Amino acid sequence: MASYKYQPLNLDRPSIRLLKLLEGNFGDDIQCELIDGWIEESIPYDALSYTWGSTERAATITVDGSIMGVTVNAYEALQQIRSKDESRYLWIDAICIDQENLQERGHQVQQMGLIYQKAERVFIWLGQGTKETDLVMDSMKSLHDIFIKKEGGWRELARFRMSVCPAGCYEGMELILSRPWFRRIWVLQEIANARVATVLCGRKSISASTFAQVPGLLGLQPDPHCQAVLDIMPGLSRQTSWWKEKRDLYTLLKKFRESEATDERDIVYALLGISSDACKVLLPNYEKPLLQVIRDTTSFLLFHIYLDSSLYIFPNWTLPEFLQSLDSLGNIVLRNASMDGQEIMVKRLLDTGQVELDFKDQEGRTPLSSAARNGHEAVVKLLLATRQVEVNSKDPSGRTPLWWAAWNNHEAVLKLLLDTGQVELNLKDQEGRTLLWWAARSGHEAVVKLLLATGQVEVDSKEISGQTPLSSAAWNGHEAIVKLLLATGQVELNSKDTSGRTPLSWAARSGHEAVVKLLLAISQVEVDSKDRGGRTPLWWATWNRHEAVVKLLLATGQVKVDSKEISGQTPLSLAAENGHKAIVKLLREHTS
Repeated sequence: MASYKYQPLNLDRPSIRLLKLLEGNFGDDIQCELIDGWIEESIPYDALSYTWGSTERAATITVDGSIMGVTVNAYEALQQIRSKDESRYLWIDAICIDQENLQERGHQVQQMGLIYQKAERVFIWLGQGTKETDLVMDSMKSLHDIFIKKEGGWRELARFRMSVCPAGCYEGMELILSRPWFRRIWVLQEIANARVATVLCGRKSISASTFAQVPGLLGLQPDPHCQAVLDIMPGLSRQTSWWKEKRDLYTLLKKFRESEATDERDIVYALLGISSDACKVLLPNYEKPLLQVIRDTTSFLLFHIYLDSSLYIFPNWTLPEFLQSLDSLGNIVLRNASMDGQEIMVKRLLDTGQVELDFKDQEGRTPLSSAARNGHEAVVKLLLATRQVEVNSKDPSGRTPLWWAAWNNHEAVLKLLLDTGQVELNLKDQEGRTLLWWAARSGHEAVVKLLLATGQVEVDSKEISGQTPLSSAAWNGHEAIVKLLLATGQVELNSKDTSGRTPLSWAARSGHEAVVKLLLAISQVEVDSKDRGGRTPLWWATWNRHEAVVKLLLATGQVKVDSKEISGQTPLSLAAENGHKAIVKLLREHTS
């Protein structure tokens, strides 16, 4: 027998195929026919809600005299639904849609909400029954009779009835709720649109309206995802739950982000038809890659429109990352846009009025810190213009936007922040280092000028090892910054850090001739100051073979060539031991 081949559907109209499930006894081969039609003009039909399970089509049915492969789960569901007395018309996605035709899949997905709305009844197939599930299904059947016969205060009686039901009902319901059906994304659209639904588990069945009430009557507390599924089943649950009040796409994604789908795009697409706001804006398109679907969805959630991807750049999220970001979606996008300098995106987000300006990312940085850190002047202007941003927000290391701008030598951003008149100029990080210290160490001359021009910066502040901005600049050979600091008249020339070294010691140690000249030109400098190891600037210059610096120090006439450090070595003995012939000559000439 030949394999079944689909005939194309008319994709210009709301066309569907219906499966005519021919009558037969349980266990007989399944015989069917496929009929083309229009949703609005269709003959009465039921629809099936189930999970595919394995995508392998390991079972077969006969359709219009041809063989069609179907999943085992679909086959078992058809066996249970089939009547032995008459044919039954069904809509079942795996059979009624040509799954190999991407255009048809997109066309049918757009209509699934209407397909399930128009169905006379939706069968919810949970899989084969067990002893435990049969027990609780039978108990629910008895409870259903109470719902039918009892008026008014049926709930207390039902609760009592369930409390005295046979042992194992609680466990049986837990087993049922753990079935894969409750995790699959497509079932949500199917049951949310159902007018009437019947739950099938093996050979047992119960009304969905009754089923949804039972976990609560048993005192069972399903996980939030599972409870949200129960909430949208037809009946009392749907009328009294969150569903009646709010079912926009954002709410649905948050409620059902733990759902599962074979195609990750379906986590979004399956919710469009039941959302109150997205069904006419976002359309399923399986020709789009997942990343584009995520970006389109992000754009809609934030702005309710599509944004030109050439102008607006969203994060390159994976689907799990996107779903986990939902709780702070606008804030995270603002953080990323600020970090990347996306001025247009930042402006649009600020215009929504729905973002937290001082939202901190995982590193504890605000959008302003991120923009300042990367030197994005236009973004910093936008954020500061709100007049609601916290200018001195600190990350876990104690660093503010001003600190980041100074650290990375972003002069224009630094000016903007200073102009607010709100920044803390003498803030220290965890090592006790000020903005001025870092700028001096890094050689950011323009930043040093701006900070000094405020007249409010602490010029000689020490970090935890006792180094001042002058020491740091001298150590790193930043001549222009040393000049700026000396010009303030507020620096202590002979300030010692915890190692006992002065700015002159650091400059001599590193061989920065120009800086040494500047310091020696000031009469107050201690040319022969000793550190904790008894080492003088001359000793350090000799150690590191800085001949020019040795000459400068010797020329002062204030150094002791025979001065010993704690191990007893003099500059001369050190130079001789290390073979520094030119320096040995200079030192001997000086002693003679």
